[in-house]
Amino acid sequence: MRQAFTRLLFVCATVLLLALAAVPVAYAHAALLATMPADDAVVGVAPRAAELRFNEPVSPLAIKLLGPHGSGRDLLDATQGGETVTVTLPQAMPQGTYLLSWRVVSTDGHPIGGSLVFSVGAVSEVAPELAPTDRAVAAILWASKAVLFTALLGGIGGIVFGAVTPLPAVCQRLCTILVVLGLVAVPVSLAMQGLDALDLPLASIGDGKVWTAALSTSYGVTAATAMVAFALSLAALATGRSRISGLLALLALATGALAIAMSGHASAASP
Repeated sequence: MRQAFTRLLFVCATVLLLALAAVPVAYAHAALLATMPADDAVVGVAPRAAELRFNEPVSPLAIKLLGPHGSGRDLLDATQGGETVTVTLPQAMPQGTYLLSWRVVSTDGHPIGGSLVFSVGAVSEVAPELAPTDRAVAAILWASKAVLFTALLGGIGGIVFGAVTPLPAVCQRLCTILVVLGLVAVPVSLAMQGLDALDLPLASIGDGKVWTAALSTSYGVTAATAMVAFALSLAALATGRSRISGLLALLALATGALAIAMSGHASAASP
């Protein structure tokens, strides 16, 4: 039995490696190609709209216009997404330098942001500035995702292995701990994803729009699917070694693999 299982693992690993070798390079994040008006341009008349052209369709998450005196205006409702993001600008724009701060999410679920600086009539003496990004959000985001994917691979993977052959008690406890940690990491990573998408500080975690933004990205689907995979794996542990536990473990394996493929480069690359 063990020899057959070892051979099966070897065959699966070989097929996986061959498949990975044949897959073309995954697409990178969306990239800004051009803007209208151009960055640092000085225009004689205030434009009716600003355009951001990307190499792939994107969805706007946060669009804000900062005026010459630092006054800000939210223009998300006046923005249309796609390969070309069109932002309808206010009708009254006094002379001076403006900064259009943008934050969009690409097909693979990764948020990207930047700013477009342009002047109407003449350059202001002092250009508006953006608040610095909260580094704690990025650190917690990547740490929680690391825990999440470790739990998917090690926790669920170990439980699936345990459904085929008995595991030592210490290994079974370790798998259980990993799955529980994965369940905790799901909401944490989802919250950080929302904060990162909107470029908000950690203190804004309770804001409803943070969670809405996170769920609107492809990572929201990954988080929900991963939660189901962890629940199935715990159910497999609770039922002991039986046909039902084996079926639940296989379902957890399939759901966990699906979760990984539903966001990131895997969701954007062809096929």
